[in-house]
Amino acid sequence: MDYLQPRADRRQALLGGVGFCAALACPPVSTAAAAGLTTERFLSTSSALCGVPLDDQDLAAQILEAVLAMPGVSESAILDLAYLVERMSGRALDDAITGADLDRAAERIVAAWYSGMVGEPGQERVLSFTGAAAWTALGYDAPPTECTGFGAWSTAP
Repeated sequence: MDYLQPRADRRQALLGGVGFCAALACPPVSTAAAAGLTTERFLSTSSALCGVPLDDQDLAAQILEAVLAMPGVSESAILDLAYLVERMSGRALDDAITGADLDRAAERIVAAWYSGMVGEPGQERVLSFTGAAAWTALGYDAPPTECTGFGAWSTAP
């Protein structure tokens, strides 16, 4: 009976069944488009990618429009990012973004939020100076602030 294939043992059958069920439960990333891209969804995706709370709807709409005009970023890429962000976090999210080849889109979104600027090098334009997430990350008030003179930083508040 050399011509017969060896039968799967219980472990192989169990792992195959689990893998099949997992594949059914997690649709491919490309099905994320069915949910649609809204400013609110872009804002929540951006917050997760940036790691800080973002709540400026107007700025989100401007960044979304500008990012969609950049090479290497499409609506489907942003939808795929939203899909991943809604289901994962931490290292698993980073690995999924890299595995789905969404690094460029994620980097452009994060750079736009933190800098408040969009565009290719040499053609950048400022969407918001005071609304840039960099000020949140620095932990002090965003400009414009009042300069109180040399050495003012050394006195207690």
